[in-house]
Amino acid sequence: MPVYILTDGTGTRAQIPAHLTMISISLINTSTDCTNKVVKGKVIHKGPLAKLSLDNVVLKTIIQEDDASVSGSSHNLSINVFLFGSLAKNFNDAVSQGDVVMASGFIASKSPTAKKDNLHPYNLILSRDDACIYVSKVTKTPKYTYTRLDNLKNESVVNVYGVVVFFKQPFQTRGTDLCSTLKITDQSNENIGCTIFCEKLKDHPRIFQIGDIVRLHRVKVWDGTRCPYTLVEVIAEPGITEGPTSFSKVKESFIANVFVYDNHMEFAKLLKPGDFLRIYNLLATPGSNKVPGLTRSQPVEENHLAFHLHGGTSFGRGIRVLPENSLDVQELKRVFESFPEDPKDELNEVWGTPPESLVCLFLYLLSDGGTVEGSGVFTERSCSHQMMPVTLSQLKQNHPDGAYHVRVQLRSYEPRRLYQSLKLFCSKCSSIQDIPDDESVAGIFSEASQHFETCWSPKWLESRQANLPRSQGFPSQALDVLPCVQLLFQKENKDFIFLNGSTLEETCQFAARVQNIVPVTSSGGHLNLLDLSAPFLFRGRKRYYGCKQCSDAVLRKPSFGREEVIDEKLLAKAFGVQLMQFVLLMKLELQDTTDTLDVFLMKHTELFFSVSAEEASISETAQNRISQIMNILCPPEGSVGQHPWLDLCLTAYRPEGDEGQNQTCYQICNTTIFTQSDPT
Repeated sequence: MPVYILTDGTGTRAQIPAHLTMISISLINTSTDCTNKVVKGKVIHKGPLAKLSLDNVVLKTIIQEDDASVSGSSHNLSINVFLFGSLAKNFNDAVSQGDVVMASGFIASKSPTAKKDNLHPYNLILSRDDACIYVSKVTKTPKYTYTRLDNLKNESVVNVYGVVVFFKQPFQTRGTDLCSTLKITDQSNENIGCTIFCEKLKDHPRIFQIGDIVRLHRVKVWDGTRCPYTLVEVIAEPGITEGPTSFSKVKESFIANVFVYDNHMEFAKLLKPGDFLRIYNLLATPGSNKVPGLTRSQPVEENHLAFHLHGGTSFGRGIRVLPENSLDVQELKRVFESFPEDPKDELNEVWGTPPESLVCLFLYLLSDGGTVEGSGVFTERSCSHQMMPVTLSQLKQNHPDGAYHVRVQLRSYEPRRLYQSLKLFCSKCSSIQDIPDDESVAGIFSEASQHFETCWSPKWLESRQANLPRSQGFPSQALDVLPCVQLLFQKENKDFIFLNGSTLEETCQFAARVQNIVPVTSSGGHLNLLDLSAPFLFRGRKRYYGCKQCSDAVLRKPSFGREEVIDEKLLAKAFGVQLMQFVLLMKLELQDTTDTLDVFLMKHTELFFSVSAEEASISETAQNRISQIMNILCPPEGSVGQHPWLDLCLTAYRPEGDEGQNQTCYQICNTTIFTQSDPT
């Protein structure tokens, strides 16, 4: 069953045997006479080799017919092709995605996945001795051309690469889309801001930390010099305003109307002429919707941009008066000083005395924002200590072990990729290790399955064969399932099995049906537990690991009481495995007005986030909560001084085995973070 590579310079049809007749993919079905027939298509998907047994492998590929000379329906032109044995191996080595292939010696079988994958209702099976593949290699041309950031042109549509220097995770807009923002740079040292609107979270860039590299396709460029929308104008009723009714053209370009609603109205009434403001969580609405507060004679404006400060305090929504010594105020004043003199107009003249139903402010807007107050987060200490807070400077000078109360801000934290904070902890030797990734675990299972051999099973196990569901046309693969004899006569006989010779993927499939699975391997004619670098137990989506240093792991007969619940602790004890715990470990840099301090968050992390580490290992909801809290405590944008203030309880201690080094460490304890969305 060979694979032939066709040469360039001559027609592909002339290089295949003359007795083979081309047939369109759309005409394939189980009643088609496939003798001396050949199908042609471009490889649009090429899967990996999968092992069926010691001497047989399978490979799945998808080909798509794109030869206009072949007649047939325009539908069902993409079809699954399954290759077996040496043909699969040769195909894997010789063919790449994008190559054009011609297959002969196939049979057709009905596809059980046609409705799911929306492909041809039949599959092509190449398992006979006369099956072969003819390959026409395609010289790949770049699919995308990328533009340097310093060569971007306004209103152009481009593809770009860049290093992330700032990002904000996707958040829900008032419409159906999610919005994410980021800033990137490249070798030109240009910094470009990007705003992305997509309805589905999976369509947004997956960014974990500053320094990640992203590529963006079909990005429309705006130079940022002028808003593409006209700002809405509001004509107030006569007699309700103070000051001039018009401004110079220069000042007009720096002025916008802001509509303020509900609970923000009372604060807006207290504003004085000349106040400098920062407005948080302001909604910018483009479109032709009618603006509230317009006079009857004022027409509805088309394609305008209006600013709305709606009621509520979500995400810090509100108005804040900036102090005169603020750096932002000083910068804004320098901008105003550059305006040409206008004797009829003074800086401090603003709109005032609004209608009671709506406060319509005439404001000079600042471009940046952040939250100091009203951040939507607060802390609660659950300790019983009665003490006054101390500054970080006082804490570092005193050094005695014990508990302290501090009022601080979070300056930074590690790791920035929060999934890296999830660790495995051994309570016996106090070792901490990273959780192995799926690729490493799959390698351990793959190596064990490749050395699968029939072996002697102890009397307390009963060897059975179980088949995973297979598609039509596939040889079925039997897995060695070993239930405990003691449990076979109990109603709970599906609570616990051993699984021999399975891959990681197959083990996960069984874990969806069996509550407890212990993977084993066969060597030297005996069954043994897998290397403890892999999970020793699967319970649904949860995986449990043992400490290699402290475990004396051996496969032996477990003893279960009739009423005893089989769980990870019982099985770890039965097999001599020192069970490792999931923990969340983070290093935080705190600050106050006197100093900074590095602290750890580990023993009380679950109390701090109200999320267990074990839950965070499998639950996206738990992971999102941790990410949301850290983004509030240490937002990626704005200055550090605008981070929310936290009341924390710290424990000072000296590490074990640190005699003579006089090192003091600190951990956050007895503290819980609550967000605005948490139930009260």
